[in-house]
Amino acid sequence: MGNASYASTLLDHARSLYTSAKDITPYTLYQESVPAAASTYGSSQYTDDLCYAALSLALATNESTYYADAYGYYVNYSLTNSHEVWNWDSKTPAVYLLFVESALARPGLAQGAGLDVNLTGWQTEAEGYLDRIVNGEKRRGFLTRGERYHWPDSLCADSQADYCTTMVILNWHH
Repeated sequence: MGNASYASTLLDHARSLYTSAKDITPYTLYQESVPAAASTYGSSQYTDDLCYAALSLALATNESTYYADAYGYYVNYSLTNSHEVWNWDSKTPAVYLLFVESALARPGLAQGAGLDVNLTGWQTEAEGYLDRIVNGEKRRGFLTRGERYHWPDSLCADSQADYCTTMVILNWHH
């Protein structure tokens, strides 16, 4: 970023928010804590959010403790083999891609957490998700004739899921 001071402030806030999310238990869904949110963007789970946040912080800070947290969430919450849409509520597919990115760009994160880098395993997970899309094995989504991925049951305002998934497919194999 061009403004290092502002970037540092944002990172401090991200760390603080993550620490609160991690340490305040029992975990509850957002709309259970803020009932007024239930009619707008209620959440279906928090497990992917915790994993995504920890892994994002690991990549942003180069700190292995966040990577260890992310891996722990991935294992403990069985985030493998997702068939879900990738959108504001479901970030598990993005987790696969972030694990691949960390294995390629920052293998020291896994090593510092006492874990295998596991590039092949993360690539297999990410490619499995994308292959299920391309091969028509997703539960609800499908490729259109124009090679755009469509989730027919996603919210109209959530067409970003269609575009995000399509862009990942197009960029992954190039």
